[in-house]
Formats: sequence, C-alpha cells, structure tokens
Amino acid sequence: MSGKKNNVVARLTITRANNWKTIIEVHSDATFSKFYTYYRQFGNRRSTKEFIHTRSRNEGLRYINAHLQTPGLEVLADRATNKVYYGRFKHNAVTSMKLRIIKKREYRRLLHAAPIGMPVVKPIFQVRNPTVGIPLLLPTRRVREEVGG
Repeated sequence: MSGKKNNVVARLTITRANNWKTIIEVHSDATFSKFYTYYRQFGNRRSTKEFIHTRSRNEGLRYINAHLQTPGLEVLADRATNKVYYGRFKHNAVTSMKLRIIKKREYRRLLHAAPIGMPVVKPIFQVRNPTVGIPLLLPTRRVREEVGG
C-alpha cells in the first residue's frame, strides 16, 4: 500500500460500442478551473486508464447563463445521451453510462460552492514571504561582497 488517499467524490463512466470508456471524475481537492478530470480506458484493465484533460465547473452548461444553472455530472450525462455531441457516429455510439456518487455530502458541497469562495487554482507551495505578491529578488554573491565590503 502506498498510503495514497482516494479522493474521488463522484465518477461518470461512459462506455462506447468499440469498448473504449470515458471516465469523468470529481475529486475532493477540485478547484473551479480543474473541476472535472477526464480519463479514457480500454476494456476493464485499470492499467490502461490514462489522463486526457481537466475542465472547469462550467463544462456542459450553456455559456450565456452558466451562473444560473447547477453544474454536475448529471449535466454531462445528459449531454452524452444527446446525439449532437456523442452519438453522431453509429459505429461508436454510447452503449452504457454509469454515474456513481461516492461521497454525497462533499459532492453537493462542491457543486453549490460559490465560485468566489472556491479556489481557482490549487497552490503548489506556500510562500513564506509576507509580501506575497512581490517576487523575491535574492542578491547574488558578487552583490553581497560589494555591499557588505
């Protein structure tokens, strides 16, 4: 065991006629700009699951009034059944869809969180400088010798 915590809150699995799966997951540490994580997988082997891209929380919503609509995997599932987006080609039609909400409270909290309160990006490391917006300019050795004497 690697000790890595499974932080998947909800998962939508879309299976195609050619046995490819599109897996869309919502993680507990999701940000507004990286809300949905897309994977593709061939067959049932977990080793074939590969990352495709991430999308914002407004994915699948109409852009004109996205702030009035509720996002979620349910919207993406409805979009997947729509022939305009996914069912154009009959040889690669959607054969089955499975929506699994693993942590219901956390999923609901992420969906109804205000975009302002939700982090846009996840901070990679904490800066210990009190002036956070100003980049640190550290003097080189030569400058230190000239100034210090």
